[in-house]
Amino acid sequence: MKTDIPLKRLTQLCPTDLLPLFGAAGATVLRVESLELPTSKSSLDCVLHLLAPDGRPYLHVIEWQGWNDPVFLWRSMRYLGWLGQNRPERPILITVIYLKPDDDVGDTLVQQLPGQPAWMLHLPLSLIHIYCP
Repeated sequence: MKTDIPLKRLTQLCPTDLLPLFGAAGATVLRVESLELPTSKSSLDCVLHLLAPDGRPYLHVIEWQGWNDPVFLWRSMRYLGWLGQNRPERPILITVIYLKPDDDVGDTLVQQLPGQPAWMLHLPLSLIHIYCP
């Protein structure tokens, strides 16, 4: 982007000047880095291409979860983000099918630090529990 390079450089030179803007004036900057995200090869379990009764095409992701994965909700956000950026079908729905009670990591991410605004993301997951012995 046109502004990325100078604004990244400004942030690297004066990071503490930005802290009051997001309520972190008392924080200590340890380092500033610009991360290039690696391309990761991963796959969605199943993507159903469906046609709604009104004739509109949409996607429905099915994820089978057979183990407790503490980063599953983060991966789900990545999946939905990639589909949203690369596929025209809307809406994009997702259903998680859990095979054991201990595998269920819920449907909400919460990130907070005392004295800072917290954020919470409730993922629009339909949850199905199929418990196999």
